[in-house]
Amino acid sequence: MQRFAWILAVLLIPAFQLSASPCVSGATLDTYVALGAGGCTIGPQTVNNFSFNVLSVGGGATAIADTDITVTPAFGVNLYGAIFASSDFSVTTGFVSYAIDFTWDSLPIRGMDDVLDPGDVNISTDGCVGAAFVGLTCSASTVSVTVNPSQLTDSVLFSPTAILGIINTISLNADQGTASFNSIENDVFVTPEPASFLLAGLGVLLMLRKLLTATAA
Repeated sequence: MQRFAWILAVLLIPAFQLSASPCVSGATLDTYVALGAGGCTIGPQTVNNFSFNVLSVGGGATAIADTDITVTPAFGVNLYGAIFASSDFSVTTGFVSYAIDFTWDSLPIRGMDDVLDPGDVNISTDGCVGAAFVGLTCSASTVSVTVNPSQLTDSVLFSPTAILGIINTISLNADQGTASFNSIENDVFVTPEPASFLLAGLGVLLMLRKLLTATAA
């Protein structure tokens, strides 16, 4: 019995610990990409497997690099987010499109939304509910939100999931003059509340302690 209790403790304790370090506010996207599968944490949420790609560029436009983009964690009531910002999200001629990918993990996620810092841009965000994207492929169900100059926020709810893959497709086109924006914020809504989740974990650990004490007596 005591052996079983110790095994159960070993299996459950990591579920309530964060192995990754907190995400660094204002660090450039390339440093997030370098974290790989280990990622970092925004509150109780782990974000990992960041990537950045230039999908298309032409007409005299110049593409930026991930070193030109900063990442800032965002926090709200039952909400966590990542803000991608750059003063170089702009084209005065031609067109350019980018993809920023990453994965949310940890607490059950029940929805996502985008918040656009006003600008002349179209951004679509696809979510893979229950799995990370592998390239452009989602092995689970997908949801999407879209923001643009006429719709600065958009959100969608879904059945809670512990994993949510994200692909942001950012399209700038200067066919009618300069096209630019400052930042895009990707948020997720979580359930239950983080405090309730941590208290539940503490309760499990206290029960295990009592069990261990009883079996040792």
